[in-house]
Amino acid sequence: MPTRTTEYRTEAERLQYERAIAYVQERNRLGTTATPGTVLDTCELFALEWEREWLRENFATPSGAHRHGTRNVFGFSATLVEKY
Repeated sequence: MPTRTTEYRTEAERLQYERAIAYVQERNRLGTTATPGTVLDTCELFALEWEREWLRENFATPSGAHRHGTRNVFGFSATLVEKY
């Protein structure tokens, strides 16, 4: 499997890169496992909900942002992943 190196300035930036990669991986998984005829709807719904969650976290107050105790290893909330 190919590997790559990413430069980042802060830990928060590194986490954003990892989360973006995980997003693409999850979207690809959904696209390949969705029932024929539902791929676009499934991936579109996932993208909309993921973006909403990301915006809420990133615009939250510093004390409320990035509550890693409620996150899974890929950076998605457990409830969002369970929906799919």
